Amino acid sequence: MANAQPPYYRIDEQTEPVFELSLSGITTWEGRPALTQGRIYAVFQDKQREFEKLYERVVRYIRRHWRKNPASWMEGYVGPAASDWFDQGGFLLPNYIPPVRKEWIERLAEQHPQ
Repeated sequence: MANAQPPYYRIDEQTEPVFELSLSGITTWEGRPALTQGRIYAVFQDKQREFEKLYERVVRYIRRHWRKNPASWMEGYVGPAASDWFDQGGFLLPNYIPPVRKEWIERLAEQHPQ
């Protein structure tokens, strides 16, 4: 964790259930508005059954009420505000800011062909 910035927490995933929400990040890519992908992550194997039920409820809600990621090469779902933002021309990125290279320029151009 030498590169982590406070606050951060360490949890023993072997003994404790873990539910992590990593938020999306607003940024730019090639001078255009962009949003990095967030995620929901959980470790509950051999842990409390209630924890697993909670996680499953959250996932079911997202799948039922959110839009599948319109960037066909990325998996996941996009919440209502992010979906509207995408429809207005914002780029959807993976969970990092990709390098500006031919492959990425072509891939991201597919999101909003001109």
